[in-house]
Amino acid sequence: MAPQIGPLLNRVISEELIKAGGVKVVINQRSADYSVTVNLLEYDKSANFFNSNDTVLASGFKLNMQANIEMRSWKNNRINSEFTVLSDSLTMRENSLSQPKDRQALMELIRSLGKKIAFRLRN
Repeated sequence: MAPQIGPLLNRVISEELIKAGGVKVVINQRSADYSVTVNLLEYDKSANFFNSNDTVLASGFKLNMQANIEMRSWKNNRINSEFTVLSDSLTMRENSLSQPKDRQALMELIRSLGKKIAFRLRN
């Protein structure tokens, strides 16, 4: 799995929670009411064929990621909520001579996953 996913996902979740309001994100766990742990379990990259004449090279690829989220009360260290979030992203080649750009698909995957996690944490 790409090592940069963790910090980027953390930033997206924090931004989404702050943007929604009603939540204060803190760095010091002792001043927090809850702590959230995100475990990235599955990261899969698979070829996709969007052109039936393209039998050798994939026209693009699909990224999938699964994350398990655990929200604990900081005061009594009990699990308040556990859930799983799935997200995916697609990218295609610009033309038959170029390779698909996975960086853009990875960033979209992280943003999508972060938004879904933040939404579930708020509700």
